[in-house]
Amino acid sequence: MTEADAAALGGYYVEYRGTTYPVLFAGEAWVAVAAAAGDRGGRFPDAIEHGSNSRGDWAKLPVESLTRRFRRTVEATWEGEPVTVVGPLVDGTVLVHYRRSPERAAELGLEGDRQQGWQRRVPLDQVDLVDVSEKDYDA
Repeated sequence: MTEADAAALGGYYVEYRGTTYPVLFAGEAWVAVAAAAGDRGGRFPDAIEHGSNSRGDWAKLPVESLTRRFRRTVEATWEGEPVTVVGPLVDGTVLVHYRRSPERAAELGLEGDRQQGWQRRVPLDQVDLVDVSEKDYDA
């Protein structure tokens, strides 16, 4: 998997004024997207609030200002096992999610359980992309 592939990591996204943003967190009538302090004026004129938390600076956008909301799913293989790639690219690593054998999960050093699946941050260059799909949603 390349860094360009990693830019299309799995998760929830929105399109706003021609740009796609990952959703950091959301409420019923708004979504929060990453927004550097300098972006507050012109880049997010519809923002209803700005703030900062452990995920960084953000802007809350009303749902009605969005042109699209969708979930991206990234299927890949890692160590010969099918995984879903989630989470941001951080220091050359991505978060992989695995939902098959508990014994294999233990062998691979993954953390989690049978109900929620197992996960671990792994080097991006060890992950092989299989498929990327997107599905729009309203809620």
